[in-house]
Amino acid sequence: LIQNADDAGATEVSVELCSRAGGDIVKMYVSNNGRVFTETDWTRMTKIAEGNPDENTIGMFGVGFYSVFSLAEQPMIQSGAQTLLFRWQGDQLVTYRAEAVYSPKTTVYMNYREPQRCDVNRMCQFALRALAFTRSVLQVQITVDGTPAMTVDKCFPRAVEAIMASAAYPKGVSSPQEMFCCREVHQRPMAIRVRTATETSEHEFQLVDARLDVRLTPEYREKTRRIMKKDLPQMLSLRLLYDAVWDDSPAVTRAQSQSKAPHASQLSPRAGGSVFVGLSTHQTTGAAVHISAQLIPTIEREAIDFQDQWLAMWNRDLVRTAGVVARIAYDFQMRQHRSAWRPSDGAAPPPQVLATLAAHA
Repeated sequence: LIQNADDAGATEVSVELCSRAGGDIVKMYVSNNGRVFTETDWTRMTKIAEGNPDENTIGMFGVGFYSVFSLAEQPMIQSGAQTLLFRWQGDQLVTYRAEAVYSPKTTVYMNYREPQRCDVNRMCQFALRALAFTRSVLQVQITVDGTPAMTVDKCFPRAVEAIMASAAYPKGVSSPQEMFCCREVHQRPMAIRVRTATETSEHEFQLVDARLDVRLTPEYREKTRRIMKKDLPQMLSLRLLYDAVWDDSPAVTRAQSQSKAPHASQLSPRAGGSVFVGLSTHQTTGAAVHISAQLIPTIEREAIDFQDQWLAMWNRDLVRTAGVVARIAYDFQMRQHRSAWRPSDGAAPPPQVLATLAAHA
């Protein structure tokens, strides 16, 4: 649902949990302030298995909203002045659409099939990872019975910095199989903050964003269209997320381990990065960096598809391109540090900076 909100241009997502006499959770309402549904959106929701036909959105494969049915038997959506109720009749899913009092938000209402244990911390950890690569969503707020329990915010404290300009590379940098051409790479600092009733934590990251042109033969596009029932994009973004500074000082480690609430640094890739396709998959990067790209996952989105020969070609070359972008970013950082610390000055980089560079490498 956070992915759907991001596709709709929302900046805020609100998760409201309702308990039974202060115990187990029996209802959950998820709302966002993105654009309200169009007629096309309502029509697509009645055929959710077809997914979003827009190749530039995260919700590509039509399984995102299905997750709602793991919790609720009859979920309902309200957006603008319309509502849509889902109901199972035997093994068939039917929908009922009706007029409603206008709301500027889009809300999914779920009455739990079975009461669930209230685990706000676990939900916050999920929100941390969900916010890692959103383009528009900057805040997820969780409330329990009307009382704010936790808020996760994302912000960009400084401006974007170009580390590979198209003017310097007029032909771009091609991927090994030449399916992608990197035209521009930018980086910017990103901060994640977690606020609870008793404490606030914050962690800084470095976000690297590469613009890729997609170069595919007509034959390859036709092959993948038959498999996915959707076109591959003409252009896409590949993003890498690093720790801004590698801080393993005892004071920081102790503060994080003693904190009972989720700490913003739990998104850190220092223990091993993850591969994200909207949300994180079960696959790791094997390095201290998270990777987000329009890789093609298996239908349950838990792994990248390397089995189908046509989809595997796309995925392998895109993963290799991530390595190319990482090298571009690393070389840029090394040039910066080379100009900042000269042997003649007798100065040396701080140990934390060196550790960050080693982790990046």
